Amino acid sequence: PDKEGFSMAMANEISELEQKNTWTLVKRSDMKKAGRKALSSTWAFRRKRYPDGSIRKLKARLCVRGDQQTQGVDFFKSYSPVVHWTTIRLVLLLSIVFNWATVQTDYTNAFAQASLSEEVYMNIPRDFAPTTTGDDFVLKLNKSLYGLRQAPLSWYEHLRTHLEQRGFKRSALDSCLFYDKTKKIMCLIYVDDVIWIAPDKQRISTVLDSLKDDLEMTVEGDISAFLGIDFERQENGKIKLKQRGLIDRILQTTGLSACNSDKTPASTTPLGTDKDGKPFSEEWNYASVVGMLLYLASNSRPEISYA
Repeated sequence: PDKEGFSMAMANEISELEQKNTWTLVKRSDMKKAGRKALSSTWAFRRKRYPDGSIRKLKARLCVRGDQQTQGVDFFKSYSPVVHWTTIRLVLLLSIVFNWATVQTDYTNAFAQASLSEEVYMNIPRDFAPTTTGDDFVLKLNKSLYGLRQAPLSWYEHLRTHLEQRGFKRSALDSCLFYDKTKKIMCLIYVDDVIWIAPDKQRISTVLDSLKDDLEMTVEGDISAFLGIDFERQENGKIKLKQRGLIDRILQTTGLSACNSDKTPASTTPLGTDKDGKPFSEEWNYASVVGMLLYLASNSRPEISYA
């Protein structure tokens, strides 16, 4: 039903990547002389939603088949850190206690903003090959692309470099917490989502204006929808965390949208195992639903943790 919208999103994605000089068109024979192989590409389509479940935009992401990469040849290191939730909660607590300002930023095609040090080639995406090239050409990647094993690490190091150039230091306790004591400002990094916190928004704006010279970003205002969580500020200064969209998705997936609610979600005695019971026979994916419930329990609904 969203074919036209996703087709437009694909064209926009290719256009953005070309503007960033993400690749160079080279002859396939030259790639083979270098003893390399071309990786396949794939598309990831997503309906990006607000925390309440409504559609925000249609997104098409061109990805590289990282599963075809060979360690020691076209990538070496791949681990990249993400901020701990305990750190996020601490920053939220500080913002409440001291009434500090928070701003969220998102980086446009973040991975493609970081240069690629390894020599990596990719086949031209289907339907986007120039009519004159045929199958004789491939794309030599100049920038990281989503799907590459080293892409998250390349982006993290790219962002880290620009932060340190502006006086930020990395915390010894959380690799994704950066701070500047002089400017009294902190930032938390979760891949390409960044939360900024300072006594006032002017301090944050000054840093962001400087970063915009090197990084393409979108300033999304207050910390309103970080990682699918709706942060609602109360009149008493407290912040309420909501994940209504995820709750509705869990109920819809398991066919429990019309179920009755209960303040106590489970018995207080352990359920135990049932070795002789019937095997799981539901149409929904058990691991997927448990994963969603764990994400819900660890963020906004701790009271369901035991259940």
